Amino acid sequence: MFKLIRFPIFVAIAFLAGIFHERNAHTDRCTAAGGSVTNGICKGTIQ
Repeated sequence: MFKLIRFPIFVAIAFLAGIFHERNAHTDRCTAAGGSVTNGICKGTIQ
């Protein structure tokens, strides 16, 4: 019974870890291009 509860919890943790990883990568790419991230949007760079 515990395995049925544990699997969705692990999936949710992996999903959230992926979101945080992608947000961090986005911030790194933006700052490397000379911009800044405001409310999740990269500002101050020319693409």
